[in-house]
Amino acid sequence: MPDSTDILAQAIRLHRAGRTAEAIVLARRVSQREPRSVDAANTLGMILFEAGQLEPARYQLERAVGLAPDRFHLHNNLGNIRLAGRDASGAIECYSRAIRLGPPDYFMPQTGISRAYMLAEDLDKAAEHAMIAVRQRPDRIEAINVLAGAFLLSGRVEDLLDTVKDLWGVGGGAGVFTPTPAQRLLIGRMIVLPLNYSDKLTPERIFEQHRELGSLMQDMAPPDPRPLLNAIDPDRPLRVGYVSQDFRNRSAAHFIEPILARHDRERYHAFCYYNNHDSDEMTDRLRALAFAWRSVVDLDDRALAERIREDAIDVLVDLTGHTGGNRVQALCYRPAPVQCTYMGYANTTGIPSCHYRFVDALTDPPGAERLATEELIRLDGCFLCYAPPPHAPDVAPPPHHADGHVTFGSFNTQAKVSDAVWDAWAAILARAPGSRLFLKNLSLGDESVRARARESLTRRGVDPARVEMRGETRGKDEHMGTYARVDVALDTFPYNGTTTTVEALWMGVPVVAVAGKSHVSRVGVSLLTHLGLEDLVAPTREAYIELAVRLAGDPARRADLRRTLRERVRSSRLCDAPAFVGRLENVYRALWRRWCESVTESL
Repeated sequence: MPDSTDILAQAIRLHRAGRTAEAIVLARRVSQREPRSVDAANTLGMILFEAGQLEPARYQLERAVGLAPDRFHLHNNLGNIRLAGRDASGAIECYSRAIRLGPPDYFMPQTGISRAYMLAEDLDKAAEHAMIAVRQRPDRIEAINVLAGAFLLSGRVEDLLDTVKDLWGVGGGAGVFTPTPAQRLLIGRMIVLPLNYSDKLTPERIFEQHRELGSLMQDMAPPDPRPLLNAIDPDRPLRVGYVSQDFRNRSAAHFIEPILARHDRERYHAFCYYNNHDSDEMTDRLRALAFAWRSVVDLDDRALAERIREDAIDVLVDLTGHTGGNRVQALCYRPAPVQCTYMGYANTTGIPSCHYRFVDALTDPPGAERLATEELIRLDGCFLCYAPPPHAPDVAPPPHHADGHVTFGSFNTQAKVSDAVWDAWAAILARAPGSRLFLKNLSLGDESVRARARESLTRRGVDPARVEMRGETRGKDEHMGTYARVDVALDTFPYNGTTTTVEALWMGVPVVAVAGKSHVSRVGVSLLTHLGLEDLVAPTREAYIELAVRLAGDPARRADLRRTLRERVRSSRLCDAPAFVGRLENVYRALWRRWCESVTESL
């Protein structure tokens, strides 16, 4: 008869082979036969955990810890289970014990406790432990990922980029650790989004980083050599595939929904590839609009590409670029004849197999081709179509009437608030006596982030009493209602707002923007100009300051905008979904015909 060690080893092998139910039976048998076996309780608990059975897993690991309280890895395992159950304080307690009991270079609880502190909204502590983890093991994926999360959530973009240069030499610098190609790929994917937030890098330098990353991604995922099976018919109905992790109550959904809702279902069959386990009422709405719905979160990139190929997608549209939860590397396998990126990422993918990028003439004026590896397709009008939230509150009266002062505001993510933005906002407050600044975003729910924001403004001569900060609100309606607190919204740069801009305008709040030199810095130009509000776009940062101050001192103009903005947005091309989708479908058709012609000519 095999001993307990052999049976537990067999259970682990079964679990890794996908036979989890059998593995649980074996491990439970040993645990019942030997109730004081630490290894049995730990093995059973971890198999249950990886099978998603959190409560029985927690029970088994608590038994194991009780039997052997000095084994540091048991505390780490229990911390992982508690973290998965969103028990931040319980997870922090477990990881702290694992750190105290384990060897000095035991990095796993450092990554775990960093995630737990993020859940607890203590981002300074999260960043502190993330730094310990990457310095202990700069070669480990877990440490690299948690570092990016901690720094980005707290808005410490430059700190992240400096750390990457110092440790790995990516983006400049010598580095103390030479990453393998696979690690370099991971690090590149980690920093490419933050590059867009930096006000210290030129658009050309940021483009080079994207191109380098895209080439590396393509090298590690070469195109499938098999011929595509799509029927070469330029006029037949097309299968259009949309890949995103944002088919849910996220900002991007308000730009995706009108496209799915207005597709000609006879001529354009929308396949949605959803890369997320989460589901909500928006997910249900989008699923109902799709011709076909695929959950792909459990597929790797090659398997996703194979699924797209099997579905015979004619035009594949990536909607996330290099943002979190993206599947852009699947495009490297070239599973579709026409491959595009659109909407979700404000820069090039850098991937040779991504053929086209949808923009407009204002976000990407002539000459912008030098900053993209894709061919730029400039859509007529604004490159976006917006579906306002159906239950947004009515536009509120200007708050300065009740408050007795003008309130500037920004609801953009904290990472977008660059040093140059702090400089400009401080100058605006200095030139608009008595005015206030109201900031709201998810990260500002963390006191350490609020303290850093206060320090940034205080250092620039702003009295903290003039600044109010607020974290996440409970729902979309409350979020939209909070715009009632703002007289004038201030866009960020170099990374402009998108959803925050159209939301502010929908709620009657004028937005002041500055025109930059690349797409990421010109979205505000496009949105405002296509609404006939080009006078709210400043050509320089100094002009941005002057424009904001001038608008603050013009209550009649602000009152007129407050009264008319919602109808202006509603009646604009920005919200004309039937016309927009018709133009987009014409683009799909033209690109498809181009591919058909290229194949026919090569025969």
